[in-house]
Amino acid sequence: MEDLHISAKGERNTEEAERFEEINIHFRITGKGLNQEKVKKAMALSRKNCSMTQSVIGNIEVAETYEIINT
Repeated sequence: MEDLHISAKGERNTEEAERFEEINIHFRITGKGLNQEKVKKAMALSRKNCSMTQSVIGNIEVAETYEIINT
């Protein structure tokens, strides 16, 4: 991997103290010979082991997307 860029966007509920309802996280992964299946597995493991994501499951919708840029 040569570069990793992460962007996040959230949707708030203005009626409930600006509470987050949804968070979208997008990963842009750049490198040589990146394998789609390996990246997919790594993304699944990172979600499973992320204490923040695990803490909000059921309360906040967390969506993760990614794109691979092979150089």
